[in-house]
Amino acid sequence: MVTHLAPDYLPDKMAQYETAVETMAAYVGHLRREIWREQEELSPDQEKIIALEEQCQVVMKERHDVTPEKAELVRKSLYIYAPILKAHWSRFDSWATRS
Repeated sequence: MVTHLAPDYLPDKMAQYETAVETMAAYVGHLRREIWREQEELSPDQEKIIALEEQCQVVMKERHDVTPEKAELVRKSLYIYAPILKAHWSRFDSWATRS
């Protein structure tokens, strides 16, 4: 049980922090799937793989470093990574609902 957090961290900042951590984890998974898909191509684009691997490393480090106090990382996760994931998954939602 966490009791040492200031009252202004509960529940808003903690909810944002937890959402940010989960979003970063989902984004890492997305990047790893993209790396795997590219590696499976007949002619994989090595530059794309390198870029995706580098981005994956950045996000993994950010996920390790994020705390409720590091608002810049929380904001980045919520307002940069989350919309990317939402756009990616909405493509599949629209595909799945086609007849």
